[in-house]
Amino acid sequence: MELIPGLALILALWWGPGLLVGAALGLGWRALVGVAPLISVGVLTAVGVWSGVVGLPWNLARASVAVVVLAAITLAVRLLLERRRRSTPAVADRADPAAGSGTTGVEPGDGTPRLEGRALAVVAVGVLLGVVVGAVIWWRGTDGLVLMNQDWDIPWHANMIRLIAEAEEWTTSLAGNFAYYDTVVEDAPIRNYPIAFHAIAALAWPGSGLAVPQFLGLFQMMIVAVQLPLSAAALTWHLTRRSGATALAALAATMLSSFPYDLLFRGPLIPLVAGLALLGPFVVAAARSDQHLAWRWRLVAGIGAVGLFGAHASIAVVAVVVLVAWFALAVPATPRAFARRGLGLVTIGVIAAVLAGPLVLEMLRESGRVSEITWPAYETVPQAFGEVLFLSHGNTMAQWGWAILLVVGCFAMLRSARVRWYLFAFLVAVAVAAMTAGSDGELITSLTAFVYNDSWRLVGFATLLAVPVIGMGGQRVADAVVQAWRGTRFRRVGVVASAVLAALLLSLVVRADVARNVWTLQRGYREGSTVTAAERQMMESLTAIVPPEGQVLNDACDGSVWMFALADRMPMIRHFEIVPTDRQLLLLNRFNQFDTDPEVQQAAAELGITHVYVSDGRVRGYLPRPAGLEDLDQVEALEKVAENEVARVYEIDWDRVPGSETLLAEAAASQERRPGVPGIWQSLDPAPLEDQNAVCI
Repeated sequence: MELIPGLALILALWWGPGLLVGAALGLGWRALVGVAPLISVGVLTAVGVWSGVVGLPWNLARASVAVVVLAAITLAVRLLLERRRRSTPAVADRADPAAGSGTTGVEPGDGTPRLEGRALAVVAVGVLLGVVVGAVIWWRGTDGLVLMNQDWDIPWHANMIRLIAEAEEWTTSLAGNFAYYDTVVEDAPIRNYPIAFHAIAALAWPGSGLAVPQFLGLFQMMIVAVQLPLSAAALTWHLTRRSGATALAALAATMLSSFPYDLLFRGPLIPLVAGLALLGPFVVAAARSDQHLAWRWRLVAGIGAVGLFGAHASIAVVAVVVLVAWFALAVPATPRAFARRGLGLVTIGVIAAVLAGPLVLEMLRESGRVSEITWPAYETVPQAFGEVLFLSHGNTMAQWGWAILLVVGCFAMLRSARVRWYLFAFLVAVAVAAMTAGSDGELITSLTAFVYNDSWRLVGFATLLAVPVIGMGGQRVADAVVQAWRGTRFRRVGVVASAVLAALLLSLVVRADVARNVWTLQRGYREGSTVTAAERQMMESLTAIVPPEGQVLNDACDGSVWMFALADRMPMIRHFEIVPTDRQLLLLNRFNQFDTDPEVQQAAAELGITHVYVSDGRVRGYLPRPAGLEDLDQVEALEKVAENEVARVYEIDWDRVPGSETLLAEAAASQERRPGVPGIWQSLDPAPLEDQNAVCI
């Protein structure tokens, strides 16, 4: 029951703005089921970006008012345009295929099958199965949202959600100020960071009543169990117009290990997965932008592009690859069709640029930092190609059931001119992923710099694009079985028997893959090694021990970077990959000389250190504890104020330090406090970064 308020807020934020704005655009309910989250994320991102530009607070009340006002303006403009269109006889005689009727909305006006009746029921069953299976996998993999992910990125995401919620500020530079408060932020490795996912989550978290880790787990479960099946269904129906293919794709979307589970146990790469989960509806909207008077879909795609880019800039590259394939290879291949497709894409780009211009400029500044990071190849190209195509990347066993349908689907799409463009986009993604995993060549490294040359992400992209292909493969197998029984005496019995056999086989595949994906998640969601339950309990107790303005000296590698998210208290080093300043490194190396070393005392004062936290956790087992945090019991100016079997907290007694009043007063004068969040400040006497290597690497 404690999860219900949080889940309700998440669903309201994910669907609510899109439903309001989409309905104002005149989209029917079927369209809104598919594209409302895309519109929601895009609208909230645009509102947030411009709120940051003009200095307005970012909170649920103001965001809600902005969405309602935007929906009202949209409705007024649409009604005005429709009134003018009706008053022009030459235009009134034309129907707008983007709108359909008030009840069908998403359906085309070209005579192709509509999603209604039996077809709608079949698709609904597939989506429901996907929802149930995805929820079961996530619930079991995280032990009912109890286990914390022990990997690298998760505390950063948790900290960002709390930081934005408390600061009520939307600006990508907030991340740089949080991480590198003790140096010149403009010179730091992290200056700006895409925060759309975190900022949207920050609207819901305060009212959820949940701890940040549990809330973040619930949000991910919604993405996996709800958004992925719906997105897969929307894209597959658009491509195939076959209910069986659409239903199977909705189920497969929650079954494939390489996406999303490999990207959510490792990292986890939550904003990337959340954005990619909306790629399907975006492609649908963009691919309908070539229709006559399809201004609605161009606007939806333009708004959606803002959301995708805000979630993670690399998604824009994936979307461009898919849309270039659509532009070049979609049918009909006539000059007029190319002109319409080109006009639609240009319009989408212009809308996105207008809505999110400041965000684009800020992210371009970070592109150089991203491109400097590379991951080495670890296998041969043929081996990697086989792993991607047979769905065995990161696992010794292929997902043979889905892989067979994927191969069948490739041949089926090859024979269909209508969807051949999508097959081309998928195969490009497969080839790039395989080349990245198997080659360190300069060309492939440059082409994949937008994702740190990380083959796991690229395999995830390819796997996401594989879902509609799998659906089409399953549909082709079903069609072949029906055709084989056609004209025989036992046609009905044969078809029913084949369907029962297929259901049994599918249940076996689902059972095996549920276990596989639960195991995959548990590689990241487990007890220890970075943060155990006892360490988490100790960090949560800091709320009552450390004053709000205090700062805690910490060893980032022991998991204490979770401190702000868990206890609302600031550690000195706030993420694993933070490059320390010379002041911070001085404390890490020599703090146990605090009693006698004036340089250590001055550095501690300038950094606002009031407490010290030490624990036994390790984000990487080979990383030793800094020398300055050893033997702290011997430091006379420290008083141990809390301890359990794995963690200890010390308080500095500044009265033992000669001249401490002057020292602390001078230090306080060198700190520019940020409003809204105690413990957030910027040094007016910035220290240089010691080197370009983070402590925990």
